[in-house]
Amino acid sequence: MLRISTLAAALCLSAAGAQAITLDFSNGSFNGTTDSFSFTNVATIGGQQIDMSVTSSPGIDSSNEANNGNFATDRFQVNLDASDGNRSRLTFSFFDTVGVPVVLDTIRVGIYDLDFVRGEVVELRDAVSVTRTQSSAHEIVEGSTLRILGASETNVSNPSDLSNLSAAQQDVSVLLDFVSVSSFEIDLAVERDGGGGRNFFFGNFSFSEPTVTTEFVPEVS
Repeated sequence: MLRISTLAAALCLSAAGAQAITLDFSNGSFNGTTDSFSFTNVATIGGQQIDMSVTSSPGIDSSNEANNGNFATDRFQVNLDASDGNRSRLTFSFFDTVGVPVVLDTIRVGIYDLDFVRGEVVELRDAVSVTRTQSSAHEIVEGSTLRILGASETNVSNPSDLSNLSAAQQDVSVLLDFVSVSSFEIDLAVERDGGGGRNFFFGNFSFSEPTVTTEFVPEVS
């Protein structure tokens, strides 16, 4: 189980006071057969190049990059069919250039456009904190997994510039911190049929609106 504490703040702070690593997603490729991503040189730490893979199980329905062949430095997108109960587990793993796992001190990953209330759901096991705006309606549920539920009854327009999110776009976004990991998992789920597909966007962004950070600490037995 997790113990949850909530801290109000004007600006986002990375977990454990360390500077979170900003990941570069531009050197990516998507394998439509295995529904997996490979990213080269997502970060350079102490002169060492770090690569990343993102695998999905069951496979995702599609990737925006599969459609346009382009990866931005600050984002990538996966898609699930909007049928009730559709879900996929994404595993993010970090390696050196010869494939040896690398433990990274502090990783921050953003998920934005979680705007389908109680329909788009994110579940976590490894995050140490979640940051969102103080005005966000995201519901965070504690249990054997951490559940973050979509926050808007209406669709919020997808941002074209993650460095310039509107207040509404920030309200449907979260930042996740992971500490001392070589890999972590994020489960995506659709729990209310919205027709068509549900998009999940992963990206580097920061908040200009006041935020609240919810920290998660393992219970001491």
